[in-house]
Amino acid sequence: MKGVTLVIAARDAEATIGACLDAVTGLLRAGGETASRLAEIILVDDGSTDRTADFAGRRPVRILAGSGQGA
Repeated sequence: MKGVTLVIAARDAEATIGACLDAVTGLLRAGGETASRLAEIILVDDGSTDRTADFAGRRPVRILAGSGQGA
């Protein structure tokens, strides 16, 4: 049964978000217990002024736009 959502918060992370998401999606491709429990990956782009959302959009993730105000 899937039910875990992985949420990744990012701001101006274009230099690192690709590697981060590639590592997470690599775990999914590998299968196993982690993959079987993960329902979705959500990236919260908290007001980035760079191409964070563009790089994230190339991966199987849902992107939510934040206001840049933080938590």
